Amino acid sequence: MSQQANEAMAERLIDLYNTEVHAMIDQCHPQDLRISVNGVLALTDRDKFHRAESRVLWFRARPPGRDQPPPAHR
Repeated sequence: MSQQANEAMAERLIDLYNTEVHAMIDQCHPQDLRISVNGVLALTDRDKFHRAESRVLWFRARPPGRDQPPPAHR
């Protein structure tokens, strides 16, 4: 992949992450993705990634005084 193509993909990923995170997961990550964060978090497929991002989005927009998200779903 050329540098120009890499930069275009990075811009697409950034745009989708900031506007439609679930589309970003489906369009920019392989079906068998594996993400590990210092042994704290391990995502081994898109479904887990969707659930994790749903929780992040909920926590960003949660109502005042609400500390626990509803059950994970997509």
